[in-house]
Amino acid sequence: MRHWKDGHRGNQVSKSILHVATDQLVGTKGNVSYFPAYELLMDDLRDYRFFADDMLHPNQLAISYIWDKFKACYFSAETISVAKEVENINNALNHRTLNPDSTSSKNFFGIHFKPIKKSFRTNILF
Repeated sequence: MRHWKDGHRGNQVSKSILHVATDQLVGTKGNVSYFPAYELLMDDLRDYRFFADDMLHPNQLAISYIWDKFKACYFSAETISVAKEVENINNALNHRTLNPDSTSSKNFFGIHFKPIKKSFRTNILF
């Protein structure tokens, strides 16, 4: 994201400082890595169709693209599977029914939420 509060040059200076600090951390710490989300946005997705109406923030398409790259970089196959389950749960939770008391609505929630309980009992260790 561009930060225009300090102007064009101030935006570049602040990004440069962050890049130098990040490079030093990555170079000196064994358990630190850098994911180039900003570079993906500015280079891979440089077209304005990937930005929100303010032309500063990424839109949902850009966020999804970068999230997919992040998952491919850092997630194991098992983590990807769990993330997909969580995404399905969120989609079901965000589902709006026209008539929540209808049989079809109850069936929908029964189909989607019973496996959630089973999955979390089986797969999530606390």
